[in-house]
Formats: sequence, structure tokens, C-alpha cells
Amino acid sequence: MTGSVKDLLSVEKPSRYFPFELGRADKKWDNKKLSFCLSYPDSYEIGMSNLGLRIIYSLLNSFEKVVCDRIFCPFSDMEEKYKNQNYDFTSIEHNKKLNEFDVLGFTFQYELLYTNFLTILNLGSIDFDKSKRNDEQPIIIAGGPAMFNPAIMRKFADFIFVGEAEQSLKIFTEYLIDFKNKNASRSYIIQNMPEIEGVLNTHKPSKVKRTWVEDFENCFFPDKWLVPLSSITHDRIFLEIMRGCPHGCRFCQAGFLYRPLRYRSVEKLKNIADKL
Repeated sequence: MTGSVKDLLSVEKPSRYFPFELGRADKKWDNKKLSFCLSYPDSYEIGMSNLGLRIIYSLLNSFEKVVCDRIFCPFSDMEEKYKNQNYDFTSIEHNKKLNEFDVLGFTFQYELLYTNFLTILNLGSIDFDKSKRNDEQPIIIAGGPAMFNPAIMRKFADFIFVGEAEQSLKIFTEYLIDFKNKNASRSYIIQNMPEIEGVLNTHKPSKVKRTWVEDFENCFFPDKWLVPLSSITHDRIFLEIMRGCPHGCRFCQAGFLYRPLRYRSVEKLKNIADKL
């Protein structure tokens, strides 16, 4: 990120853009590795409060041949500085522009994040329309509760994950690593990516089926916790004791999207807590 410190101090909460966290993956940038940039398209303190983003970030960085970074949506005061080119719009950990990544991944927890997503693409000089992107631009994937209707994002995202993405993302990433080793282009990957349950290739006429983690007891969970040096909205460590809800209230989205109801055992939770 370029620009003067004095200029940065003129925005609200500069720590949003220089988080300097403890417990990061600490993986070096390597052009031979598959590079992901994950985004919760909201402010840093909102995005870092989301457990799903933390799980996917740690899962991707657990791959030896993957390096995963993050980016968030700036507040309007900082957005103006990016637009005026006072600062480069770059990722948190490796200070890379969005077009330097192989894949950009977005999680949509609610519909109001759609416009923030477009803001991030605009600041990153990435075409909104997927059909106008060339091989120099990254593959864009989307997931989260607001993607249970994938039609909304078909024009913008190349692949959409419907349901709980841990298993399908692992398979997807393994294919991407193989394509990377073969120096495959963005367009080649899109056209030749095999069908994966829970993943919609928006460039092809196809259907998608929701996926969920069946073995919740043993599914992936971070063994390190990212600790921001500034406060975030939910400033605490999470232990995911269950997915789903036993009540199933008709007005509650989560009560239906995360079915069936699954629990972790006390012994498993103790093991997770000890690592954290």
C-alpha cells in the first residue's frame, strides 16, 4: 500500500487497513503456488467476526501449494483515497493487487453485501461482467447463505458454491493446483473444470445441489486463531459446537440452510480449545 502515514491518519480507524494480526498463516508469496484472496465484502471488523471466513482461510492455507490472503471493503473515506490513487488497493498480508491472484473468493452472508462486492471489483480494476474478463484476471468464486439462490451472481462469478463448502472447496482447490502446475489459462480452467457436487460453473448450463458436512465431528477447524490488534465486532474466540438449530423457526434462514442438525462432542471441543 502506497501513500503517506499522515494521509492515512485522516481516515476513520486506520487499523482497518493495517491490521498487523497475530496468528496469521505466515506463508510466503510464491508465484508457483496457487494464490487465493478471500473477502467478506464488508468492513474489516465485520468480516473478521465471521467464523466461516476464518475456517476457509485456514483450510486453504493448510494446503502446501496454496497461499491465501484476505481483503475487505473500505469505508467511504478510504475508498476515496483508493479511487484518487493515493493508495493502492491491495491485500492485507502480501500487499498484492487483486489481479495478481489466481482466485478471488467472496462469502455473502446477506444480500446487502452485493454492492460492496462490486465496490471491491471496481477498486481492483476487475470487470463486473465475467464474459469481459481476460486471462489476466482472476477466477471469481462465491459462496455463503446468500448464494443459495445462485442466479443472482451468475453474471459476476465464475463458480458458485451452494451449501457448506469445506469438502467441495477442497476438491475444487486440488483441481486448481493441478491446472496451475500445467500453466492452464483462466479460460481453459473454466471450460475444463470437472463437475463437483455443490459447485455451479456459471459458464455452462448445469444444475447444482446443496452440500453439507456429514462428518461434522471431524471436519476441519482452525488450530490457530487470528488475533487483530484492533477491536472487531465479535471480539472473541469461537468454538463451533453445532451446525443447524433444533427449533427450525419458520422465519429463520439459518435454521433451514444448515440442516441437518449436527453436534460436536465435548471431547472434540476440548481438543480444539487446547490447540487454540
